[in-house]
Amino acid sequence: MSPRAQKESTVENALKSLYQMHLCIELNSVLPEKEVLEYFRDCVIDLTENVLEAEYELVKKVLFESEFFDYVMGFLKSRPEKLSRDDQQYRRIWIKILKKWHPEKLAELM
Repeated sequence: MSPRAQKESTVENALKSLYQMHLCIELNSVLPEKEVLEYFRDCVIDLTENVLEAEYELVKKVLFESEFFDYVMGFLKSRPEKLSRDDQQYRRIWIKILKKWHPEKLAELM
């Protein structure tokens, strides 16, 4: 496998992991364990930042057009005052990520 193909495979696997963590967030959001939800949210944020740092152009195409990101955008479109304090913090972190990595997507929220 060429270095480029290997890097793409690594990023693709990371994105699959990101999506799986998103599914875990959804599952855990119905459970009373707040710490579990916060842990998975932190993992998603960290992984997102890492894969964007690793291969921005590829990740930009894949991540920001994924079902996972549709979920994030829906969350970001929520009125902040209707969200819990933790959800507001999560929303702020995603806005910060978009501001740095994809301001065009952030502009869609305005």
